[in-house]
Amino acid sequence: MEDTTAIDAKAKSIEPLWKRVIEALGLAAGLIGSVTAIVTAYNEVAASVSRLLEPSDLVVSLVPDLSSAQVYTRILADAGIRAKSVTLEQINSLGSEAAGVVIIDGRLQALERVAGLLKEGPWAKAQLIGMGGIGSAVIREIDPDTILSYIEHEHNDPIIFGGPDVPSELTAGLPTDHPFNVYTEAPLNDDAAVYDKHSLAVLGALGIVRHTSANRFPCGGGYWPIVQQGRYVFWGYADDPENLTAEGKRLLLNLVRYLQSELARKFQTETVEWRQTPPLLHSDKLDCTGAAPVDAQTYPLLVDQPGTIRMQVNSKERLSLILNGPGRVNAYARKDGTDLQVAYTVTQQEITRGTKWKATVTSFGMKPGDRIPYRISIDYPPPQQRHLFIWITIGLAGLALFGLVVIWGFKRFRGLVLQRP
Repeated sequence: MEDTTAIDAKAKSIEPLWKRVIEALGLAAGLIGSVTAIVTAYNEVAASVSRLLEPSDLVVSLVPDLSSAQVYTRILADAGIRAKSVTLEQINSLGSEAAGVVIIDGRLQALERVAGLLKEGPWAKAQLIGMGGIGSAVIREIDPDTILSYIEHEHNDPIIFGGPDVPSELTAGLPTDHPFNVYTEAPLNDDAAVYDKHSLAVLGALGIVRHTSANRFPCGGGYWPIVQQGRYVFWGYADDPENLTAEGKRLLLNLVRYLQSELARKFQTETVEWRQTPPLLHSDKLDCTGAAPVDAQTYPLLVDQPGTIRMQVNSKERLSLILNGPGRVNAYARKDGTDLQVAYTVTQQEITRGTKWKATVTSFGMKPGDRIPYRISIDYPPPQQRHLFIWITIGLAGLALFGLVVIWGFKRFRGLVLQRP
């Protein structure tokens, strides 16, 4: 009588082809799924851990010429700051050393190369001070949703600190009661500024200094040549560092030290407003009666999954309700009147363009002395929550599944080889 084991081996050796194909596909699917889980979990955990690491104290200045490099290095080094200044041709001399702060001189020309250096590698997590139009463009290349890319070119007017929200570390040794100039009276280039309608704080941005020139509109906002949003600082001047005034040097040093401190993290990454859980309810107003007139209010929304944004505004005066989002210059939706309702369904394709949306309530006909109270409600898909321990668990599970699939596949392959006649 034939041995039972031998009979079983023969039966397995003549399994139908379709069954072997299904088995192979299952093995491949298991491998792909486990590897995907491991890679995704690794990326999430690495991103979370990197935020906890101690940042580098090195300040690197990217400059167009050697003379500017010497000036930046001297200004920073004389203040006890570890600094290196290089032209783009000297980048390789820095090796792979990480930088905590990178200054982008506004007279550089190689936009794509500079942005590429700051997107990956040792400087990918550095704080950035982008100077002039080139600095704003580099920041936009790295983060398309930043408001620091919406700049307008102005003149080298005297500036003054933004207000009580500006940390004292930034104002140390500088006049806070009267305007001052950052560069000499005859700058090489006009400077640039972010124009706001009193929405900087809501958008998680800190207006550090503003122009003393008149507002564009009777009830509008102001021009801000130095603004921080997240890890980016827009420094609106594109001038030779040799032309910095004593106040300008002090302000630059204060800014670098501030970015190296724990205090700067108050305005890093997400703000409280971006983490709000919908629905949002606000009793607000447009007010053109005080020293800080407002003819528009902006409400940011972080939408990272498909769903419908629903907004409603009620007022006794005529207003405009506008919905803006990523990937489009014009509004996604707009209504005008006293009782306004807007609904827009966000698709997965639109989410791939960006996740930052904003609702704006404004009046295009306000005059000094006008005041319009209103109530607004906004509902939208809540932001997805990501937890470090969940991703660690997913990664370990993927690793275990990978090991099981490999071991099972090896044993199965070995059994088939041994069963060959």
